[in-house]
Amino acid sequence: MAGPASPLYTQRDLNCLSDPDRSTRKRALEKISKDLGSLAKKPAEFTPEIAEKSLDDLHKPLLKCMRDQAEKCREISVMILASLFPLVKDPAPFIADTVAGIRERLGSLPQSEESEEVRLEVLKLLEVLLRLSPLTSREHLNEVVVILEMACLDKFPEAKRLSADMIVSLCAAEGPRLTEHASAMIKALSSNLAHQQQKIRLAGLRGIEALIPHAEPAVLTEALPLISRLNIDRAHQLREAVLRVVAGWLPVLPPSATSKILPTLLHGAADELEQVQVASVELMERVGEVDAAATAAVLSRLLLNVRVE
Repeated sequence: MAGPASPLYTQRDLNCLSDPDRSTRKRALEKISKDLGSLAKKPAEFTPEIAEKSLDDLHKPLLKCMRDQAEKCREISVMILASLFPLVKDPAPFIADTVAGIRERLGSLPQSEESEEVRLEVLKLLEVLLRLSPLTSREHLNEVVVILEMACLDKFPEAKRLSADMIVSLCAAEGPRLTEHASAMIKALSSNLAHQQQKIRLAGLRGIEALIPHAEPAVLTEALPLISRLNIDRAHQLREAVLRVVAGWLPVLPPSATSKILPTLLHGAADELEQVQVASVELMERVGEVDAAATAAVLSRLLLNVRVE
């Protein structure tokens, strides 16, 4: 690519990135990372055109370093890419190979990347790409979905949380195109609804909340038993959150979904905490205003079951 020389590195730095000695590679990466941190604060000196020239020269060596035997080399290379991409004028030419590199590290189980911290940085790199360019999800949706599914199943809690947050953003950008992927993604997210950390359970719920409106009706039927377990979660925040989630689905899902969702919503009325009880009643009143017939039918069935018992 034609363009001005980059102040970010010398030819020796580029050569050192492929040196057989890991210490030499690490020093070169650390130097480039440090210099990038300084240059990023000087947009007049490190212009988008120069940043793009820099990425053009560094892209392939850094992708290769993402597979380095040394964990620190892998981590720094990913962080350089994540810092450099937002500075370039046009990231499009570099996205395909970067997404492929990310999928290589995260897109299977067990994941090729052994380090939890590096896996999180690689996932953050994907987040940067998705935020910077619609091309990432538009042309590489299958790869992005696979990466996020595997990240939901990651043992590292922060990777679980970030992947769920990214799924919410992906639904906002590509919702109608996710129908064929929704079932597998919801299954991966559902595995986190029983996680010991409250924030991971909540993140999983938020991801499912965003996906359900784009899923086939059968997916809701499969997911509700798992979602409904949050009715008895030890954290009252989760018990209230699940009520608001299912109530939020009612206006956007087909009428046939109402009878499936209402029992989960009604459960909150018997919660041990008054705050959750009040939320359940208020949400039921809103639902009743929207679909009084369906609400009455479900209530009748529940009352009938109580009498039978």
